[in-house]
Amino acid sequence: MEEKKYNGWNNYETWNTKLWLDNDEGIYNYIIEMATDFIDKEPYEFGDFIKGYVEELQDQEKQADFGLFTDLLNSALQEVNWTEIAESYLEEVREEIK
Repeated sequence: MEEKKYNGWNNYETWNTKLWLDNDEGIYNYIIEMATDFIDKEPYEFGDFIKGYVEELQDQEKQADFGLFTDLLNSALQEVNWTEIAESYLEEVREEIK
C-alpha cells in the first residue's frame, strides 16, 4: 500500500481540497447527499462527479481565464486525488447507514 504523503492523504492538494469541501456546510451537505447516489458505484465515478462539481465552482469564481494564478490553480487541481476524496465520503455515508 502506498504511504500517504500529507496528513494521511495522498498529497497536499488532495488534503487541502477535502478540507475546503468539508468546511463549507452547503458544499459538504450536497456532497454527502450525492454520495448516497454513488454508494453502489465505483469510487472513481464519484471522484469524477466531485471533480466536475469543483470545476463548476471554479468557473463561478473565475475572474479571468488566463494568467499566473489561473495556471497555478489548474496545476494544483490536476494533482488532487479525486478518488481518494470520494472514498472518504462514501465511507462516511456507509458508516451512517450502519
